[in-house]
Amino acid sequence: MARWTAAFPPRGRFIEVQGQRLHVVQDGPEDGPDVVLLHGASINLRDLEISLVPGLVRAGFRVTLFDRPGLGHSLPCDLHISLRRQAELLDEAAGKLGLERFILTGQSFGGAVATSWAVHRPERVAGLVSISAPVLPWPPEIPRHFRLLARPLAGPLLARLIAAWLPLARLERELAEQFHPAPLPADYLARSGALLAQRPETLHNDACQRLRLRQDQRAMVAALPRLRLPVELVHGTQDTKVRPDRHAEPLREEIPGARLKRLAGLGHMPHHAEPEACVEAIRRAARRGGLLPAVQAPPRAQLLEAHP
Repeated sequence: MARWTAAFPPRGRFIEVQGQRLHVVQDGPEDGPDVVLLHGASINLRDLEISLVPGLVRAGFRVTLFDRPGLGHSLPCDLHISLRRQAELLDEAAGKLGLERFILTGQSFGGAVATSWAVHRPERVAGLVSISAPVLPWPPEIPRHFRLLARPLAGPLLARLIAAWLPLARLERELAEQFHPAPLPADYLARSGALLAQRPETLHNDACQRLRLRQDQRAMVAALPRLRLPVELVHGTQDTKVRPDRHAEPLREEIPGARLKRLAGLGHMPHHAEPEACVEAIRRAARRGGLLPAVQAPPRAQLLEAHP
């Protein structure tokens, strides 16, 4: 609703690509290696801005964050937009921003979009970092209210009812489930702009994207073995929303050279609980992709001194 847009206004600029208005924020040194961040479902770019951008800027990266089509301030949006279509629009927007080579990083649903981007538009992508992402198709347990929200006639009506009557406590419980077993940060609602996702249009867009995710995954999974770029996977071992044994672990076997970092005891939001582990994964991808110097092994004499 209008009050949430007023409370969490756009922080960056807008780029129009093929009729889609995209909200983008950039931070960090202009001459730093580039990283592009894509947020998950039911959220906006602020989620990654508050969790990963401080560490990335300290590490010298120039960071570009997009509100994915249909969420945040990237409105309006085609209700039937696919992973591939999102990737194509975002890739064209990156070109308009002058981004030539970058590490592409996505969390959760954003990781699925990032993988589709790397598969179908790899020319600008120097490396891929996937955080808690549902990339491989599996029988998803889509909650009933999302199935209803995605309906063409009943969905918009239900979205307006939810936007008007959803108790704040209910939203906090749903967010806490995403963070579990880590606690929901006390200031998360105030800083993340999560309430933007309670606007009727965004509720409907988000549900439609969730409902078509599996068919989009099927369309891109056959191309995964053809990826020839550095891939870093980060996944919490206690993630019950996107289980690592169904996604990150088999994905490591599907993509040649992919590396998996398991974060013990963490759930679906490891970029908040251990942001430095995610920043380090981006550093590794940047080194492997040639955007940062490779780490040099210490001379043999130093090794002998350290381990006489």
